[in-house]
Amino acid sequence: MARYGTCSRKTEETDIEVGFGLDGPGLMEGATGYGFFDHMLKELAFHGRFAIFVKAAGDIETGYHHLCEDVGICLGRALAKAIGGGAGLAIARFGWATVPMDGSLVRVALDICGRGGAAVDASGMEEDIEEFVRAFARESGMSLHMDVLKRDNSHHAAEACFKALALALRAATRPDPEREGSSSSKGVIG
Repeated sequence: MARYGTCSRKTEETDIEVGFGLDGPGLMEGATGYGFFDHMLKELAFHGRFAIFVKAAGDIETGYHHLCEDVGICLGRALAKAIGGGAGLAIARFGWATVPMDGSLVRVALDICGRGGAAVDASGMEEDIEEFVRAFARESGMSLHMDVLKRDNSHHAAEACFKALALALRAATRPDPEREGSSSSKGVIG
């Protein structure tokens, strides 16, 4: 059975449809209407080898905050569905990566533990992109730590963040064939 989840959300501010596949070809299809954000989502898909679909529209005339946050909410929920919600989960669960991007250096560590939240020290990353990261972590049920250790400019810092997130998430969602049942000593994630 494919590890794939979907989510849709329609509010007064946004209209979002997404899909998240853990065992994909490394492609993002669709668009959000925010070119830089689309570029970051493509990096997430490519480096994580995920299949990501995003169809999003929002009140971008007021800025990108609502759009980025709501895409994060939906992609996080779709990821949680793709993982299986924690019942009988047998994945590596933990992942980490350190990624350089020219003069920028980013470290990401995460635990798919069912208790979502993010500790983000992303100096120089655009606030809207940071809102995506926080919503994505919260809704997917991952404990995420993201630190920009060095940065030469905001574009490189953000790109390194998404590449590191992709690599850490790919490692954490990898099936663990040596473990039967849950990836938690409690018997259930969360």
